[in-house]
Parts: sequence; C-alpha cells; structure tokens
Amino acid sequence: MSILPKENISNQFSEEKYLNIFVLSPNSEVVYDGIVYHYTSSAVLPNILKDKICIRFTDYRFLNDMSEGSDIPALFKDICNDLYETKIISEELFNEIKKQNDIFDNSENSLYVACFSMNGDSLPMWNYYLKDNKYNGYSIGFDFKKMQYADGLDCIKVLYSFKEVKSIISSGIRSIIHENSLFEQNDLENKSKYLIRLLKKSLLIYKKECFSHEKEVRLILDLDFVTDNEHDFICDKQIKHFEKNGILIPYCDVIWNNKDIFKEICYAPTMNPEQTELGIRSLLKSFGYDKNEYKLFKSKIPVRY
Repeated sequence: MSILPKENISNQFSEEKYLNIFVLSPNSEVVYDGIVYHYTSSAVLPNILKDKICIRFTDYRFLNDMSEGSDIPALFKDICNDLYETKIISEELFNEIKKQNDIFDNSENSLYVACFSMNGDSLPMWNYYLKDNKYNGYSIGFDFKKMQYADGLDCIKVLYSFKEVKSIISSGIRSIIHENSLFEQNDLENKSKYLIRLLKKSLLIYKKECFSHEKEVRLILDLDFVTDNEHDFICDKQIKHFEKNGILIPYCDVIWNNKDIFKEICYAPTMNPEQTELGIRSLLKSFGYDKNEYKLFKSKIPVRY
C-alpha cells in the first residue's frame, strides 16, 4: 500500500527508497544476505517445517528486550527539535510532524517480528533451550535473499550501536525533508507521514549492546502495509494469541510456499545424534523434504552437560 498515488512518484525518487532509507544509509551495514537461523524447541519445530513453511511473527511489544522500541521515538523527536531550532525545517512542517506523531502514538500496533540469528551454532542461543540440565533445541537455517519482498515486509540486521542508529535516522529525516520531487509543493502532510513511517520502520533496528551475542536478523512485518506475494508467501492477518508465563501474546503467521528457503538444521550439543537424526529425517520425509536438499548436523560446541 502506498501513502501517495503512484503518479506522484518520480523515476529519480521512489517511495521504496525512503521506506528503506535505513538500509541504504552509507554509514550502515544493515543488509544481510546470508543464511539466517531460527532457534526453536522440538515441540515447535514440526509446526514450522510442515507442508508449507510457517513462521510466527510476534507483536514487538512482547519480545525479550523490555526496552524494545522505546529509545527510537525519543531520538526521532530530538532530531526533529534540533532541525527546527536550527531552522532547517519550518514551524509549519514541525507542527505537522508532531500532529502525525500523535496519530501514530495513539494507533493500534501493526508491527510484528520474526527473529533469527546470523550464528547457527551459538552457546548463548542454545542457553535459551536449556532444560533439565540438557540442551534441547534446533537451529533452522533459512535463505531469504532471493525473495521478492512485498511492501510491508523487511529483512534487516539488528544494530547494537546507538550512535550508528542515530546517524541512519538523522540521514533519513534530512533526505525526506529536502526532497521535493515526490511531494506536491507545500504538501506538509504527506511529507510528515513519510517521516513518521520512517520512525515506525526504525523502531526495531536497534537493541541494547547486552543482546549483541544474539547477532540478530529480523523479518519485520507491518500489517498496515503488507501485501501478499502469492509466489513466495501469504500473510495471515488474523491476530491470534499464545500463552507464555500467564501472558497472552499476540501473533500472526506467514506461510512460505517456496520450501527451498529451508537449507539446514543444527541440533543442540547434548542431544543424542543417532536418534535425533533418525527422528528428524523421518519427520522431514513425511513433510515432503528431500534429504539431499538440506544439511543436518550436530552442534560443534563441546559441552558435556
């Protein structure tokens, strides 16, 4: 879904460019095109790799970092205030940005996230699946780089440097403020909407340094804008809930028609290789996977217990 009619978009300046301004920033390495790994339990694994690959996207407000998304709005506000005080943006635009920001703050959440790691065999990640003094879990490797992403679905590498995130957002804000070819003259409303959408898309690119061991890559789904790409995936926009520690957590499913995105699976270091591999091979065969099309291996981390 576009904010502006397509006829308002010039060849030199595309809407998509500024919806992904943090990816295109010259000071950033947000793009990641390698295999990404989703750590999961043995109970959940069959639900992911069934007849079609099904990945759960969780409401970002329920992720493991309690400060998730809380630092970016204040940063965005500070940058806009600085630009206003230095007269880079007019009072009219500044007031429109505040107006659109208030609308955003009072709207229903539409951001849902699926979390992956660049490291498919990480001891800190296996620690999330330590049960009864044994590591029980799997790391599923996916290759998304050949996908054609629809509007509203982005793949980004999480940053753990607030300084870098600040540079990216500042660059994006300045680019949109100085852009005139996309907008009608004095079209402050749509320019402000772009800025707020930039804020929205930037909420989830930053996590505190204490989480840097996760080396996280995210698929970010915006239900306000997502459009199905029938060749690659279908988004079930119906919000469901699962229970965790007594809390009901909102989520939605995205189903991938192309099972070739599944590349490998690693199992936790203390699991018995013979029975684990026998069970996984049997499961995947029942789901229609060819054993020659994926890799299956045990973690190389040498822990005994």
